[in-house]
Amino acid sequence: ARRKISIVKDTPQLKSPSPPLAQPTSILLIKNLVRPFTLNQIKELLSRTGTIVENGFWMDRIKSKCFVE
Repeated sequence: ARRKISIVKDTPQLKSPSPPLAQPTSILLIKNLVRPFTLNQIKELLSRTGTIVENGFWMDRIKSKCFVE
């Protein structure tokens, strides 16, 4: 007996993304920093992949999170 083979084109139905809850910004929040970074070390690390806006950097006193623009 011959086998019947059918080819089915699998095209997944992609849902469109939901609209953002807030307007996009250029500010990045980095949390849960564990290495004891100095201010200059974290700025140098971030500068490898982008440019930090003048006065666009803030780090909390215990150096566990920072905001970068």
